[in-house]
Amino acid sequence: MKKLFFLTALLVQGLITNLNAATLTASLVVPSSTAGQFVPANGGAPNATKATFKISATGGATTISEMKFTVNSVVPATVTDVRVGNVHATPVSEVAYLTGLALQVPNGGSGLDVEAYISYAPVGVNGVPSGTTSTLALTYIKYVSIETATVSVLNTNIEAPTMKLVGSSPSITVTSSSSELVPGTVEVARVTTAATKGAITLNALPINALISNAQLTSGGGGVNGIIVKDASGNPVTTSNTAFSSTTAGGTSTITFVGSHHADTAQTFKIYLVFDSTNFNGSPPVAHSATMSIGLGPANLFSWTDTAGGGITPITKDNKVYFYNYPFSTVSVSGGTVANRPLKLELWQGDSMWIQLGVQGARVGGTYLIQGTVDLKRWKDLVSLTAPAERFVQAIALTEESHKFFRLMEIP
Repeated sequence: MKKLFFLTALLVQGLITNLNAATLTASLVVPSSTAGQFVPANGGAPNATKATFKISATGGATTISEMKFTVNSVVPATVTDVRVGNVHATPVSEVAYLTGLALQVPNGGSGLDVEAYISYAPVGVNGVPSGTTSTLALTYIKYVSIETATVSVLNTNIEAPTMKLVGSSPSITVTSSSSELVPGTVEVARVTTAATKGAITLNALPINALISNAQLTSGGGGVNGIIVKDASGNPVTTSNTAFSSTTAGGTSTITFVGSHHADTAQTFKIYLVFDSTNFNGSPPVAHSATMSIGLGPANLFSWTDTAGGGITPITKDNKVYFYNYPFSTVSVSGGTVANRPLKLELWQGDSMWIQLGVQGARVGGTYLIQGTVDLKRWKDLVSLTAPAERFVQAIALTEESHKFFRLMEIP
């Protein structure tokens, strides 16, 4: 009798254990959630961001019937709608209460990914102030255990990434100029800016340059030495800070003078002025100058949210909210050119004064001369004196220079 009672007790105990209510846990799935960033909401932003939550069940499968999401913001009513599947809810007192859900969560395994889509209120006049932050958090889940029909509640507080609401925001791309690096004024890059949802104002654009085997002129590397033109080649009025070095480069911030509004894509051509010195090499390499260029730190980029009625320039927030700020670089190079024999003729009018055989290389429309060329009494006309085995004197074959000399390749 005792044995039978003991066996019955074990069976009952096992039955009760198996019928315990299931439990849920929740976490944010970061890779499939929208990263924190500027959200352009000029006129509103429906389904603009997504927060993905991993729901896992233990002790049995469950069905989720209700979820609550809380909006955290210093300004009320930044979120106008939260949607899970086909179920929507407008936040009331900053809580979006979704009912009528039927989300099946399996027992164990990979669980269920629940995607919540967030819509935002308009930013600007009669709307949310530009620069307002908004964070959505999952705070409540009501579910039923399928095996026991037990209704349970999970109270939690899982925040999605914080968004910064603006009327419009900028996008930037840096592309190659396809130019050759030679002494003189060189187009080193093209920067295209665009506005995502209305006008913005460009205030400042930082660029970072890394120079090798070349040198900017003292003016080109100094204050206001950068030349900026639009896509058609028209000058754009700017100022800029000096690079840290004419031989190494560094960061310079270009400031647009006056209000530079942008509501469509605009391309800016960036030019730097290179000196004829420090184009170094060893035979048979006649030219190996290179420079890589890209945008400088995000916090030095400055813009104003014109579409959203913003007044204060946005700078430091770019480090946090400018998603995919471009750090890629493009390069310009003089390539590697072998020396060849050259013939230098110095003329006065129609009379040739002297003819010299020299070694050098042609880069674009410029010849780089190797070695020492001693012109002595003609030094006032053109100076070619340079240390041996240095490509330090560039002779541009301009119309003016033809009055004094001719430089030709010897077949």
